[in-house]
Amino acid sequence: MRIDFDISSEVERIQDQLNRLIQRVTAQGWDVSLQDERFQPAVDVYETRSALVLIVELPGVKASSIQVYGLSGAMHLEGVKESDYPPSGDAMFHAFERRFGKFEVKVVIPCPVQFAEAKAVYSDGLVRIELPKIKDRRQRKCVVPVEIV
Repeated sequence: MRIDFDISSEVERIQDQLNRLIQRVTAQGWDVSLQDERFQPAVDVYETRSALVLIVELPGVKASSIQVYGLSGAMHLEGVKESDYPPSGDAMFHAFERRFGKFEVKVVIPCPVQFAEAKAVYSDGLVRIELPKIKDRRQRKCVVPVEIV
């Protein structure tokens, strides 16, 4: 099983976010709206005998904003978590730990699955995506005819 993760790219992304945040705070005071930022929610991936299962934490996200699709050997999940804060300039933050804005998850699929048969369920802030595995066909005998020329 493999989840795409490059530590140097992640460090650069975090540094870039911090630089943008510092620029916003110094230029606009306490208005630290992060609506343009993308974040990656926490993901668990496990495999059973019959399926690959992904569980993604998305508390406070409206189900209508979630899009799930399989493409090029990976499962993708995208959407938006809307902010519930007062309008810009009406609040001074003392802590700002929750994430808002666009999110995206890409999980490379480590085994053969049937994307067309996938099921996604959103409940209690979790999206559970179940991808049925394709039965291993290597164990089946397949006779190949020999052509005589």
